[in-house]
Amino acid sequence: MYPKNSIKIAAESLGISKLREDDAAKFMRNAKRTKLLVSDVNSALKVRNLQPIYGYDLGAEIKYRGVSAPLEDIFYEEEEEVDLSDIFNEPAPTPPQPVIYSAHWLAIEGVQPSIPQNPSYEQLDLTTPLTVEQPKDKQISISSTSNTAILVKHVLSKEHQLYFECVKESMFSTDNIIQNAALECVATDAGIHQLVPYFIQLVNDTIIQNGPNLPLLKVSVSLVKALLVNPHFYIEPYMHQILPSLLTCLLGKNLCYDYKEDHWTLRDNVAGLVDIINKTYSKSYHSLLQRLARTFTRTFLDPSKPLESHYGAIKGLFTLGSEAIRVLVIPNLKVYSSLLETELESTNPAIKLAAKKCSDLLVISLNKFIISVVKTQPKTNNQDTDIRQDSIEKLNSDLNLTFGEMIADSLIKSPNMENWFKFFAESDR
Repeated sequence: MYPKNSIKIAAESLGISKLREDDAAKFMRNAKRTKLLVSDVNSALKVRNLQPIYGYDLGAEIKYRGVSAPLEDIFYEEEEEVDLSDIFNEPAPTPPQPVIYSAHWLAIEGVQPSIPQNPSYEQLDLTTPLTVEQPKDKQISISSTSNTAILVKHVLSKEHQLYFECVKESMFSTDNIIQNAALECVATDAGIHQLVPYFIQLVNDTIIQNGPNLPLLKVSVSLVKALLVNPHFYIEPYMHQILPSLLTCLLGKNLCYDYKEDHWTLRDNVAGLVDIINKTYSKSYHSLLQRLARTFTRTFLDPSKPLESHYGAIKGLFTLGSEAIRVLVIPNLKVYSSLLETELESTNPAIKLAAKKCSDLLVISLNKFIISVVKTQPKTNNQDTDIRQDSIEKLNSDLNLTFGEMIADSLIKSPNMENWFKFFAESDR
């Protein structure tokens, strides 16, 4: 501690003539201490409306040395003498590393990328998990030898839980107005991204548990469409969960209890959703187009598959683009046409109806295909002349060789006869 004389001399040098000794001691006594601290002095200075002492309170004991003065001794802090030659001979300290600023993604579309700057999942596992106390009457005992992995719980707010339950009840309602209102909310709301995996799981469970229930399948497909069209959702990580359900509705055999029910419209709608997924996410999933083409082609060329599955495969193949149609569909149509001719003569009304649907679908899809192909072909000066020189018999022969007699007869009667002329003329070149 500073001697009283040193403090008085220092105070007089600052123009403070009257310095009471017990100002700081009052704070020391109120704290029931016997040692005066720097905080006590600061408190006394604040009471006197003076600037407090700035700095750090050192824990080490400070040594003072006295100097004789004419009136009273003055004390000062003893300092160690340093030899300059020792400082010069010491090695220079290592310079600090330059400051470098870098940026990284903490999260991309709500997904944390696995980079060194972000905490790894192993580090997250080391943190203490939050536990919920179970009621005494409902305690669950888990065996220590169990190999079941504990799933990570996705915490939802109370509002999100109520929203999900409300949408779920509305989807299974018999009122179409309520169903459409729920679908409209899912397709437009921006604050329900956390519910996306729950909606997808709801769709998967509904399709698996209610196989031939056509109304429930239609509602499930409508919910998938609402998720896809919502611009605020990031659906890309869930493609591997959405596609199997859609392909089940597209290529499945029994989608209804009665073959007269209109399950064909459901397959058409699902094919449209597959087309949207292919065009939107094929750049991110480079193998998406190849996998879809392989799945559709295997179903289309498998004679053991039902004609309902063939219908979905044909619908899916024609959504993959003109090149896929040229390579995968057209070379196999002549053989497939003979299969349809046999099935059209069946006495089973369900098989006969399915064969008629497949035949009509092929004719309609081929006419759409030829219109799009002819529009992309470059125009030539002698194209009209070549069309006039060709005969209808030549065109009919080309169609029969390519598509089979049944499909060729339907195409020759269509208003796209000139387009088929151009198509075969371009192929001959």
